[in-house]
Amino acid sequence: STFYPPYNFGGDGIAVRRLAVALAERGHHVEVVHCVDAFRALQSSDVPVASEYVDHPAIVHHGLHSRAGVLSPLITQQTG
Repeated sequence: STFYPPYNFGGDGIAVRRLAVALAERGHHVEVVHCVDAFRALQSSDVPVASEYVDHPAIVHHGLHSRAGVLSPLITQQTG
C-alpha cells in the first residue's frame, strides 16, 4: 500500500488498515508494506505524525524509506 497509519491522510490508508485488522481478528498474521517517502512528499509541515502508533498485535507494518527520499515515489511511478 502507498499509505498506512500513521503515515496517511485518510481514505486509502484507513481502508487498508480496516482490511488488515479484519484479517488479524480472524487469526491471520498480516504484514503491510507502505511507503513513508510518498507520505513525506505530500505532507505539509503542519501535519504531525503520531509519535507512537499501536496496531493490532498480529499486524506487522514495514515502512519503506529510500535514499532518494521524496523522489523515490516519483521514480517508482515513472519507471513502473
